[in-house]
Amino acid sequence: MDAQQQHQAQLVLNACLSLGNPLDATAYKQATDTLESLKDAPNALPTCTFILENTVDPAVQFHIANVIKEIIIRHFSSFSIGDLVQLRGFLMNYLLSKCRDAAGTQALDTNNATVKKLAHTIVVLVKRCWLDESIREDRQRYFQGLEALRRSGDLFNKHVALNILDQMLGEFSAEASAFGLPWDFHSSCRSTFEESELPRLFHMVMEALHEYITNPSMLNVKAELTCARRCVAIALKILKWEFVSLGNVMAGSFEKLDALDSHDGSGRFPASWTGALIRPEIVDTVFKIHQLLLPHDISGNTAKLITHLAAVNGPVFPDSATEVGFVKYLLELLESLTTNFRASTTPSQTNLSNDAGDELVALADMMKRVFTTHKLETLRHIPTFFNFLSAVVHFTLFCMDCMKSAISMLSDGEDCAGMIATDVMLEMWASFVDQSNTLLQSSPPDEFSSTLTNFLRSLSLPLFSSHLEMRLALATQQVSNADDDEEGLMEDEVAYSDQLDYLTVIARWDVPGCCGLLKNLLSEEWGRVASIFEGHGLGLDEQARNVCLERIHWIVLICEHVLADSGDGEVPMVPDALMTTSASATSSEADIVVSLSNTIFQILGIFSNVQPGSPQIDFCSPLIVETLFLFLNRWSKTYLFINSSDYSKMSNSLAHSYSVTGGGSQLFDFMIQVAQQNFILWKSEEGVLNAIISLLQGFAVRGVARDRMIQSARFQELINIFVINIKDMPTSTHSPMIRVLATISTQGSNPELEANYFHELTAMLKARLFAVVQRPDFARVFQTQKVKNEVVNTLEMYEGLCLAADYNTAGTIFEAMIDYLGMFGKLFQFYKNVPEVNLYVLRVFSEVAKMLSLHEASLEHRKLFYSSYTSVLKIYSNSNIGVKTSASYDEDDRFNDLSTVLETLSNLILVESRDEDRYDVVFFGVNMVLPLITAEMLKYPSLSQKSLELVGNVVKHFPSKLLAIDTEVLDNILSVLRFGTTESSVLEVQKLSFEAITGVVRFCVSEMRDGESETTALYPSIDATLQHILDYMLFKEFDPELIESVGETLYMLVVLRHDVYINLAKQLLESQPTAERRARLEAAFGELTVCIERAAITAGQKGGDGLLSFAEYKLYSEGLVKFLMNVRGFLRIR
Repeated sequence: MDAQQQHQAQLVLNACLSLGNPLDATAYKQATDTLESLKDAPNALPTCTFILENTVDPAVQFHIANVIKEIIIRHFSSFSIGDLVQLRGFLMNYLLSKCRDAAGTQALDTNNATVKKLAHTIVVLVKRCWLDESIREDRQRYFQGLEALRRSGDLFNKHVALNILDQMLGEFSAEASAFGLPWDFHSSCRSTFEESELPRLFHMVMEALHEYITNPSMLNVKAELTCARRCVAIALKILKWEFVSLGNVMAGSFEKLDALDSHDGSGRFPASWTGALIRPEIVDTVFKIHQLLLPHDISGNTAKLITHLAAVNGPVFPDSATEVGFVKYLLELLESLTTNFRASTTPSQTNLSNDAGDELVALADMMKRVFTTHKLETLRHIPTFFNFLSAVVHFTLFCMDCMKSAISMLSDGEDCAGMIATDVMLEMWASFVDQSNTLLQSSPPDEFSSTLTNFLRSLSLPLFSSHLEMRLALATQQVSNADDDEEGLMEDEVAYSDQLDYLTVIARWDVPGCCGLLKNLLSEEWGRVASIFEGHGLGLDEQARNVCLERIHWIVLICEHVLADSGDGEVPMVPDALMTTSASATSSEADIVVSLSNTIFQILGIFSNVQPGSPQIDFCSPLIVETLFLFLNRWSKTYLFINSSDYSKMSNSLAHSYSVTGGGSQLFDFMIQVAQQNFILWKSEEGVLNAIISLLQGFAVRGVARDRMIQSARFQELINIFVINIKDMPTSTHSPMIRVLATISTQGSNPELEANYFHELTAMLKARLFAVVQRPDFARVFQTQKVKNEVVNTLEMYEGLCLAADYNTAGTIFEAMIDYLGMFGKLFQFYKNVPEVNLYVLRVFSEVAKMLSLHEASLEHRKLFYSSYTSVLKIYSNSNIGVKTSASYDEDDRFNDLSTVLETLSNLILVESRDEDRYDVVFFGVNMVLPLITAEMLKYPSLSQKSLELVGNVVKHFPSKLLAIDTEVLDNILSVLRFGTTESSVLEVQKLSFEAITGVVRFCVSEMRDGESETTALYPSIDATLQHILDYMLFKEFDPELIESVGETLYMLVVLRHDVYINLAKQLLESQPTAERRARLEAAFGELTVCIERAAITAGQKGGDGLLSFAEYKLYSEGLVKFLMNVRGFLRIR
């Protein structure tokens, strides 16, 4: 090396040392610049190797290794393959010799930065040369050399080999370095690596782990323990590997390629792995290394190794017999592992020792993974399957005992290992029971199904009982820790919905046992407090009362789920298990379903009869009343007015107790009565009122319940109670209550009676409206908070009235609203700069607009609506509300006003009428509101979706009106749509954007073919859109679900702007760095262009806008997919 090179080396050396002192900003920047310039300097590699050969400083070694890595990535083509192989050998020898001397014992630390950086540089070299066929044999020798290092007996050599192998897995997966190379390179490297080398790596680490099993004393050496942990980590990465050959990754999609490794692994292995993975020795090694390293396994990787081994599935099992044999041995070892754990661990130890608690949760995860991966149809062929199931039952009960132990030790039961493990096991059992039900229903009876049925019945009550005992103990603990905060006593049902659903599935396999237990516990708890409501026992300890209430709360909550399903939009039927149990009862009194339900009704009745101001009121809890009404709401949808014709087999006791001809009418009257009583008793408690309103809403949408309600004298009482107490009710309950009352008074079967009730309801609303807006001093006091609250409250009630509208009632409600629209408009003028008020005006107009699609209003009334809404929009436009107030809201509420206007305009477009006034208000609104929308706003999914729906509706229903929109507004529309196609994270928003662009372009195509030229003003913006779509297709992350949307848009754009498309393609060709890539891209574009032109000619022969038929689009789509798969792989770079 000459003097100049030595001088350069000294400068670099000094720069490396200066980087160790970041506090000197000037020196640090100079050092950074020096190293950066070195990466592009001639003879950079000789300078770097010279520095490495003459230093033992770890910091210098680290920075020089990083520079070498960057040189390889930037200037790979400047070196011969032989030079790179030689460099790899130099770095490997240097790492094994100089780093050992420099780092000493520290080099065995897994976090040693210098060793890791040099190892990573070597791995980058290996991958960068990976696809060069001339060094395939050298690559094989390299891996053989790594294996030799691991076996050499030298701890440092073993550490280096494992470090390189570990980083190799990262470099060939989601952690791949940015080489500036096309997707094809990264994908091909990964594909060949996982096919040829990954099995070798797996064999290597399993062999290493087996050595520790046969000679466990090796782990007494700290460095060996470090290496053992590294082997486990490598094996875990391999078991979590997602194979490209089994995936469906679109060419050029780096995110999709990386996403293969971004979750917990699917466990799918290809058929080529059968010999390497599906072996008893592998299962044996994994379980033994777990037991061996358990005291030292801080990260829990050995347990995860078993969990992922249990998840192995896919083509790796050539037939069911292979899978059965593999799972059979795994279950034997897992059963032994759990049995030994229970024998050697007490429940209290899982709370006192993190290790024991972690192992408990890990074992639960292992069992769950077995049943979620391997279906019952396979497991049934394992002779010892039921022995394993019995062990799982014992383990589940042990988890619950751990939870109870945590509670008894006054620790946080909700976060203890026992609770976590219990949740996992409940989910597992619920899934298993669902699988069992499916199998038993689809298979003919045999010995296995009989044994399975008996087993499920035998496990139901023990699991249910133990969990219920645990839950009630936790309820007691929560009361003790509540510090008199009553709201902390009742848990949100949503937070435990999954747990309750799992418990329900288990309980229904033994309805008599589980429901009987619930009834006994409920009667026992209620018996402790019932005397209070009889005027006795008022001196009972307050905490004891709260414990009883909390326990009753949980029992009722569990009853709610066990007795009835949620329905989710449908009328839920009586679950088969409960119907069978009820049908087998000799009488209603002996029917546990009826008996349990009636017990809860009795409790609600007693709570409801408490008088305000009585001593008993202090004992009542609004939160438990809420729980009881939530039960009533869910239960009534299934059982109240039960209809025998809906069931093939009907329970006599259910029909006798709850049908229309049985006790249903009496029970319905009871429900209305307790609703009224609690409306008065808890008129300021939002939770209770919402629960009651939900119950009434359920009645309002059921014909038989709605008719009985409006014919009942209690309905009038209910309206009176609402009117009298409304001033004390939370404002959030006003709108839903009005909606319920309006629904009932407009949809029954007695028009005259309904009209009277509806008139009374609207008269009440009118009186409230006039009392606010017609007060003489309104102009002086309208800005006071009290008056603003009254205005909002009134508008909310009118919105509730509108929400009751449907095809049958829209006319009645529209007629009741129309006369007050002018008054609402005046309110908007008053409150034009008060967003918390004017938003409600906009929402009322939005709901009225929806009614125009449901009801054919008179022309006079339609014009009145258009005129009133146009006045509101003009005020809105002048005050620029959508922009001014957006920053003052929380993120969830931002742009609510603008979003409401967008929705209203879309609804008006969908109204079926030819009113010129409608056109005027729509396009006034479009010209006013669309310029307010910015790209920043489109980051909010709700707003972006509504704005795109509006644009799509304009294009779809009024294409000829596009030319009436200002050119600047149209340009803004297309700009917004371009943003929506690529920048939105919501797939539906992206699709809407593409559809809207397609609609605009299709209209332009139609105009062009008709000889019209007025749309040419849009061409500059359309050309920008065409370039944007091409860039997105070829260079951006691309969701395959968008291919159809993108394809339709591209087709229409090319039909309209064919010459621009050809020019854009030429520019892309000219930008390619090599002749090979230009030729490949030119051929691909040529084939795509032919597909588009053929489709356009065929479609054009039919005239019109060039819309493709299904068959035509299918042919074009196949060509488009072929084009994308061909070119994205080499155009997308990382």
